[in-house]
Amino acid sequence: MHPASYIAFGRALRKLRKDDLSLYSRLDRSFISGLENGEKAPSLLTITALARALQIF
Repeated sequence: MHPASYIAFGRALRKLRKDDLSLYSRLDRSFISGLENGEKAPSLLTITALARALQIF
């Protein structure tokens, strides 16, 4: 993924509330918090779920 894509991904991620992102991605809210804080490492499946929820896939 290109660095500009990371920036766009982060901006879109911040726009959505964690509850909404959790609902659309079907990921637990605490897991999303862990991703945001760098405590968790996302799998390819997780990245895909987040990208679809953010409508950037």
